Amino acid sequence: MSTPTLNHLDELPYPEFFQNYSEAIFITDSQQQLIYSNPAFVQMSGANAASIVHEVLASMIEKEENVRVSMRNPQLYNLVVSRTKIQLKNEMLGYVFVLSEVIEESDLKQELDKKTKETTRAKEELEQILYVVSHDLQAPLRSTGSFIQLMEKSIKKGDTQAVGEFMKFVLEGVATMQSLIQDLLEFSRITTKGQPFVETDLNQVLQSAQIHLMKKIEEKGAVITSQQLPKVKGDTAQLTRLFQELLDNALKFVPSDRKPEINISVKERETDYLISLGDNGIGIEEKFYSRIFVIFQRLHQKGDYEGTGIGLAVGKRILERHGGEIWVESEVGKGSVFNFTLNK
Repeated sequence: MSTPTLNHLDELPYPEFFQNYSEAIFITDSQQQLIYSNPAFVQMSGANAASIVHEVLASMIEKEENVRVSMRNPQLYNLVVSRTKIQLKNEMLGYVFVLSEVIEESDLKQELDKKTKETTRAKEELEQILYVVSHDLQAPLRSTGSFIQLMEKSIKKGDTQAVGEFMKFVLEGVATMQSLIQDLLEFSRITTKGQPFVETDLNQVLQSAQIHLMKKIEEKGAVITSQQLPKVKGDTAQLTRLFQELLDNALKFVPSDRKPEINISVKERETDYLISLGDNGIGIEEKFYSRIFVIFQRLHQKGDYEGTGIGLAVGKRILERHGGEIWVESEVGKGSVFNFTLNK
């Protein structure tokens, strides 16, 4: 087996994503030859990296589901591991292994159950992102390649007017890919590049979010009202981004003949705050309640509403980092209420 210090990023699609991924991962080809291990894996495993890789691969033969691996070399490692298929740049099949570690032997079952849930979430998220890499990013790439071929033919014919038209489409394709890749990297950095949690006044967070959206608020003639919001421990910049994404969503998805009305309320509960942001927008069908929080999953044509479809996915991930949840209640044609929790 190859040594765990291998760093063949050139064989991976969008390598910067894997470098910044917060969970410990390593990647092999279909023959179980190690291709890459990210910094989080190196930090977790240290000098035991080779043993951990060997034990994980031995435990996951013929298995696709999560497995638990326990080993002592020299300390006890309790790992929850999942495996996800990936298409490498050379069009060969590879596998991404996501590992979560539990070192404490006490309350091991509880900790392992917790880590299993976290690993399952990480695997689902990784599968979503790999789908984006394989599909959403491939579409503009194929389109751009086709227009470049047409440009080449037009140049040979001396048809400069056609070349100019095709160039516009090429530039649009490049801009689309750049936007998707930037959003993808930003999404992956929420946990790896976040700031320490500090006492944060959510009233100030809401005010900052409104300042970012001031032009759109004024253009739409929107009315935003809010109850007095609490102070919580959190990443101030990320919580501002959360409110900004929810407000932007409420401003965007509203009928053209209707002025947006947004109301924010809060309910104090035993261990957390339930915050609700209601709007009078177009609403969402119940069958799409989960889909809207998946990265790049749009419900409408790109020409109808701007954006790449990452906003709510970013908000969900921010809340997960803060130990909170988010869900939606909606009535088509009348509006939606986005509910989320933040710990006291």
